[in-house]
Amino acid sequence: MELSDSQLVRDPAEGAPLLISAAEACDAIEQLFGLRGELTLMGGDRDCNFRLRLDRGTSWMIKFVHPSEHETSTLTQCLVLHELQRVDPTLRLPQPYQPLTGTHFAVWERPGELGLPPVRVRCYSFLTGTPVANVSPGALTRAALGTALATLDAALNACVVPVAEFRDDVLWDVRRLPELGCRWDGYDLDSAAARQLDHVFDHALPAAAKLPQQVIHNDMNPQNILVAEDNPTRVTGIIDFGDLVRASRAQDLATLAAYHVTTQEHPLAGPAQIIRSYHDRTPLLDGEVRVLFDLMLARLVLIVRMSEWMSRRYPGNSRYFLRNNAAARAALTALAEINCSQAADYFRSHLEG
Repeated sequence: MELSDSQLVRDPAEGAPLLISAAEACDAIEQLFGLRGELTLMGGDRDCNFRLRLDRGTSWMIKFVHPSEHETSTLTQCLVLHELQRVDPTLRLPQPYQPLTGTHFAVWERPGELGLPPVRVRCYSFLTGTPVANVSPGALTRAALGTALATLDAALNACVVPVAEFRDDVLWDVRRLPELGCRWDGYDLDSAAARQLDHVFDHALPAAAKLPQQVIHNDMNPQNILVAEDNPTRVTGIIDFGDLVRASRAQDLATLAAYHVTTQEHPLAGPAQIIRSYHDRTPLLDGEVRVLFDLMLARLVLIVRMSEWMSRRYPGNSRYFLRNNAAARAALTALAEINCSQAADYFRSHLEG
């Protein structure tokens, strides 16, 4: 089953990733924030992102938000980051830089471009470190990641942000798999994988909906977690809060764990190391442990399905979209002969060890 534009695109004007030249960005940043320096284009799905280096050595991240992002989503990200700073100032997260006009973000009218919607622009601190994607994480690094997520989830649970601010149309939300038609049709994996996905839809997603719900990051992929270049066991930052949702914290943990399926030992060894350290910081309910494996599968399917769809739609940015695709496919193959009960027993044995 192919994903159609009507299933994924809210607005026909959503279009391709936002493109802004360095010259345009430089002028806009000075106009909106009073900052000027050296710009470096950064990666992104649809937003246009720049690193701004000032003469005095300070760096800021500048995000030109894609017009398809609802203003509520932009505001929610700002409010949550502000709340996290209040709840736990020790968290290493992007800190906002206030625009010359406005509170949380600026609005830029593109000069000379009639008919185009205004663009929201955010400025926040550029965190140092290297993405986990650039290192080969071992047991100690994975333990540090689990602890970092448990600490973040505890702080997110304490944030005071109106529930109404959270939208239910975030594409990278595993709960949307059934409505997006992401069944296993067309994939070159065996029938065991197909049965697993049916179990995800029929049992795991309904079970997860009955677990305690809170605000979660929802995108703890290896590009969004930074570690020290000279010590990958020290987490130096968590970035990209663009997929915030209210869901089970098990969904957050499963998302992180899904990227650490191992193929050279037991495939669940890496996830178990993360889950153990999370549990040591914030004890998990047994119901959460029971759904972790299925939610991991759901995330891996979402990675494959969405990345391939986005790559076909916007081939110019396919390298970015497909960066996690091969690893996700390999992980799904490695997990094909494991069922949720076996996985839960495996995780419990590590929690009790």
